[in-house]
Amino acid sequence: MRSLVPVVFSLCALTVAPGDARAQSTPASEHLLDYARLRQLAATDPWESTLARRAVAHDSGSRLPQLRLLPVDLRTSFNSARPWGTNDGAIWQGRGATLAVSGGISARWGRFSAALRPMAIYNENRAFELSPIAVPTGLSPFAYPTGLSSAIDMPQRFGEGSFRTFDLGPSFLRAEFGAVALGLSNENRWWGPGRRNAIVMTNNAPGFKHAFLGTSRPVDVKIGSFESEWLWGRLRESEYFDADGANDRRFFTGLKATFSPKGLPDLELGATRTFITAWPSDGISAADLFMVFLPLEKADLMTPDNPSGDDAADQMASLFFRWKFPASAFELYGEWGRGDHSLNVRDLFVEPEHASAWMFGMQKGFARGEELIWRFSTEVTILGAARTATLRPPPSAFYVHHIVRQGYTSRGQVMGAGIGPGSSQLFAGLDRFAPWGKASVGFLRTVYDNNRFYATPRSWDTHEVEPSFLAEALVFHGPWDLTAGLVRSRLLNQFYIQFNDETNVNVTLGARYHFGAR
Repeated sequence: MRSLVPVVFSLCALTVAPGDARAQSTPASEHLLDYARLRQLAATDPWESTLARRAVAHDSGSRLPQLRLLPVDLRTSFNSARPWGTNDGAIWQGRGATLAVSGGISARWGRFSAALRPMAIYNENRAFELSPIAVPTGLSPFAYPTGLSSAIDMPQRFGEGSFRTFDLGPSFLRAEFGAVALGLSNENRWWGPGRRNAIVMTNNAPGFKHAFLGTSRPVDVKIGSFESEWLWGRLRESEYFDADGANDRRFFTGLKATFSPKGLPDLELGATRTFITAWPSDGISAADLFMVFLPLEKADLMTPDNPSGDDAADQMASLFFRWKFPASAFELYGEWGRGDHSLNVRDLFVEPEHASAWMFGMQKGFARGEELIWRFSTEVTILGAARTATLRPPPSAFYVHHIVRQGYTSRGQVMGAGIGPGSSQLFAGLDRFAPWGKASVGFLRTVYDNNRFYATPRSWDTHEVEPSFLAEALVFHGPWDLTAGLVRSRLLNQFYIQFNDETNVNVTLGARYHFGAR
């Protein structure tokens, strides 16, 4: 059996110690999850599906409360010219320096577990040139200019000066009753198989307070194994969207389910569906709680008073797959998402690309003897609107909504793919694994908001495109995990102005200290 170098097992110690009860949910950005996923390519692995981004260990049988100090994380980043950075939760990396520190404590007692892992953040938030494109009427001057009448709560800049943020981080309360888990949480969720981007749920935005109900482990349903997760929560807008205090809260509900067919344990199939609406003035009703089960076809919502089948919710759904080939240390994965109901089944077959997005990727491990020490990976994400948008609504970009004006966001950041509305991205990377840690290099090509580009006639050669070169290292040193990263990017045709180019350098440094034995 091929195995990763011992780094896998030292990373497991980040949250899962020998003899521990089921570990607390780890933050979706943990290196542990990436290693665990690659380990699944090396051989059949007993880990729970990584599509749920949750690490699990077996119960030791202890009936005594177990307390543990969680690792302390220190992180700093610096952007030379403008904001840059995704998949970092509550952190927003503006121009200049950004500092973040987190730590906390976890506990488990029988079937109950909890963690408190707050984060404190400082943003220097230096000034930079904002887009000359006008923001929608009534919004903050720092708001994102969609180029359309619709809006999204994704500020270009979070105010005029430096600021500090305190966030609960991935804190939670959880109870398990056999195969059922439920609780309260402020964690991020990552739904889908993407490594850099997922269409519906990622750790790009701050976590939000929510209740959850789902499976605690894969459940045998005779024809395969099944997992699910159902969320209900409250979203907040940023301070730099609008001045209307009445619309600051929104209701979110979402459902994710995955299935592995019997006889094909290395194939995972899944689906997600989410709804966001204004927070009901008379409180949450039973209909709100079960909104994810509304009809999939818009025709079912049509009435004499509502002939177009419109509703006041921002609805999104996706289908995804992940197929592992352990004998070759290879996997394929993909996701297709839809930001609007199809009129009916006929409409779905005639124009499946309408209001859609997709992501496709692969990774391949390479061995030296019995150890996987290299990995090549690539991934492409497309969120730009199809040509159908010129003939039928909605004209909005993916994650943007004409009624829920904040769009698919939490506190000013997109909850899905961090590249943002109407954008696309190509990634290719190479990783080297060793007992001392990991080294990575990669390339990104990002095209920003083509929906906004096409909203106003422009020259064909003024797309806003950003090629980026990435390098990162993770080094273990005693109780410390040390990280360093460098990204050099060149934004071409900024603001869709030909040859208006700008270079940005993003530098990140991080240190994590583990209490007790590794």
